[in-house]
Amino acid sequence: MAVTQENNKRIAKNAIALYIRMGLSLIVSLYTSRIVLLTLGVVDYGIYGIVGSVLAMMGFLNSSMSGATSRYITYSIGKGDKENMNHVFSSAFILHIGIALIILILAETLGLWFLENKLVIPEERMPIARIVYQFSVIASIVTITQVPFNAAIISHEHMGVYAYVEIIHVILRLLIVYLLILFSIDKLLLYSVLVLCVEIIVAFIYRFYCIRHFTECKIKWKLEKKIIRPMFSFFSLDLYGNACASISIQSINFLINIFFGVTFNAAGAIANKVSNVVSSFSYNIVTAFRPQIIKQYAQNEIGSVNRLVKNTLMCTCLLFACMAIPLLIELPFVMKLWLVDVPDYAVLFCRLILIQTMIDYIASPCATAIHATGVIRNFSFVTGTILLLNIPIIWILYRMNYPVETAYYVSIFTTLLRACACVLIMKIQIPLIKIREYIFMTLKTFLVIGFSLFITWICVKHLSADSLIRLMLDIIINFTILSATSYALLLDKDMRIKLRTIISNRFTNLKKGLRKLF
Repeated sequence: MAVTQENNKRIAKNAIALYIRMGLSLIVSLYTSRIVLLTLGVVDYGIYGIVGSVLAMMGFLNSSMSGATSRYITYSIGKGDKENMNHVFSSAFILHIGIALIILILAETLGLWFLENKLVIPEERMPIARIVYQFSVIASIVTITQVPFNAAIISHEHMGVYAYVEIIHVILRLLIVYLLILFSIDKLLLYSVLVLCVEIIVAFIYRFYCIRHFTECKIKWKLEKKIIRPMFSFFSLDLYGNACASISIQSINFLINIFFGVTFNAAGAIANKVSNVVSSFSYNIVTAFRPQIIKQYAQNEIGSVNRLVKNTLMCTCLLFACMAIPLLIELPFVMKLWLVDVPDYAVLFCRLILIQTMIDYIASPCATAIHATGVIRNFSFVTGTILLLNIPIIWILYRMNYPVETAYYVSIFTTLLRACACVLIMKIQIPLIKIREYIFMTLKTFLVIGFSLFITWICVKHLSADSLIRLMLDIIINFTILSATSYALLLDKDMRIKLRTIISNRFTNLKKGLRKLF
């Protein structure tokens, strides 16, 4: 019991650190995105987004190796094998250098050809787009070789460093906005250069921290066969699923660009920005829980794995709903307040992406549990193939003159199919997992979220005009309904007792503090 309580405290502490990081990032992102959009303009902002998508589509190699690195480092920590940790990290770093070289070759051949011949970019902006693309290639190389270091931080659960580094990151991003306004040279070119510089500085800080605090981060330039073989096998099997996911996501941007033009890419970029900021808050819960799920599986504590998977689902969905529900209702007002000049379709795209993200959270805890087993062939093939269906379906519907938002409706459907597949595969991979409890928790959680959305919308729909007061009322009503219904329907008896005890202790300490003060 003491170990469980200690693990819970560690998860809570890490989640708080990650939330501090995201809080800082959210505030700055809302401000800088508005200034960048106004400074670059809709066309250049869309160009920056679509050029970045070319490299993001090839990032599946990095995503696969990132999952393998994180899994094997965390598993070694769970087993207490310190020597193996160093072999895993060094081998992973060398492999990431290899991946960086592969992506560099692909970027300068296939990616460059795609940029020149397939994307719809105004002819007068193509020379700048080529330069921006090259800066994006360099930034991708830095990010790829950074993965093992970030995996080490997460595996050791030193999430607090993220909060401190984010302060530096925030300052640098604000400096980007200032310099973007200050200088009169081509804004798109300047923005891409400054973003690259920030990525390099932040990566250097993380690497310095890891080398100083984690002994396994002292690189040995030797590939260990006993490490490389299982890691590369994991990587190879995970490659298909990540490739399909990356291609599927980025293909939506490309298909929209090909059929409707770069202006709609700007709307998609704005929608993705909002969704990423909101979903990152909930994803921090997955990040905080992930090391514990893998470590508990390494110690064969399947009961703890079952509990952690359910709690991850509940916490991620509820925290996402806290922000997503008011946004879904008041998004036109929030967009207008934030951007002033809102790109067409940005509101609709954003609402659909938020719904898709919510559904995707069903799969996230299952995927973590499946990765913990190290057996991912079925998971990668089935879920990857489902996501890949997006491309032919969307292409056919666009050829039949369906509207631009059709891509997001199709993506919601395939995301739901993927979530169902993840739940079933988790049961196959971990037979002792209690799948009925997970499904029941999923249904109850979405019932709570749907009820809160309906009540909040009913309460505010009769108010006359969009305003900050109405937005605040949305937030208060939604939070109240979510809290009350979650306490009644989602928390078990032990969790309710613990929650009441925590609140009682905090209230008692507050009263004592006030008495001393007065």
